[in-house]
Amino acid sequence: MNKKDRIKDIIRSLFILIIIILFISPLILLILDAFKPYREIVSIPPTIIPKEFTLNNFIEIQNKIDLIRMSINTFIVAGSITISTLFLGTLAGYAFAKLQFKGREKIFILVMSKLMIPSIVLVIPWSFMMIRIGLIDSLLAIILPNLSGAWTIFFMRQYISQLPNELFDSARIDGSGELIIFFKIVLPLIKPALATATIINFLWGWNEFLWPLLILTSKENFLLSIGVAFIKYSGGVMTEGTVNYAMLAAFSLIYSLPILLAYLLLARQFVQSIVLSGLKR
Repeated sequence: MNKKDRIKDIIRSLFILIIIILFISPLILLILDAFKPYREIVSIPPTIIPKEFTLNNFIEIQNKIDLIRMSINTFIVAGSITISTLFLGTLAGYAFAKLQFKGREKIFILVMSKLMIPSIVLVIPWSFMMIRIGLIDSLLAIILPNLSGAWTIFFMRQYISQLPNELFDSARIDGSGELIIFFKIVLPLIKPALATATIINFLWGWNEFLWPLLILTSKENFLLSIGVAFIKYSGGVMTEGTVNYAMLAAFSLIYSLPILLAYLLLARQFVQSIVLSGLKR
């Protein structure tokens, strides 16, 4: 390697290092702030490494809100949305990718149009529907409008369309029905895509905020995303007051951990599916 190439490598490595630092520094600062007392966060100049390591922020959170109940509610909502969206989205993606039926492309374009509609527009009709069927202030009211998602259908269609048609034709000649093909051939071949869709749908379900905020009225049904608003103020209620950034950092860390763990567990397949699929759209 000559001197010119070596300089290029050094510049490239420095550039990558800067990008990595920019991406992970907020997370590192969040973790450090979660274990600082409030006075250290608001001190001037602020400390980066905690001088006084404390767990009081986490203890105070548990004293102010029912963290366990909120976590269970959030897992129920995010898990239900993820499972239903994966199942229905994959089935629809398979149909749009490999089955021939009248109006297939027009129906697909119609389904994709949902991506263009801001969710805020749908809040009012959803509210009327939930009032009529008596689901106001229930977790089911959050899950029902999110049983399937246009993005998952699109993503699965793109991934499944890359599978060779000969594979499906052979199975049909052998007498296999479409459901058998779907469960025994399609699902085992699209594991990376399933991993990616699982992470993204779980993240969306976990971050649901506006709709739960409008439809839920009982603290027993609140999600962690609403809990952030309670923790924002040091009093633990949504009144004006001093923002307790230490508690907010601790709560944000608790809130982010399940998503980070899910990503770490599925990271390899997540990257693999991004490489193999959608980016060929």
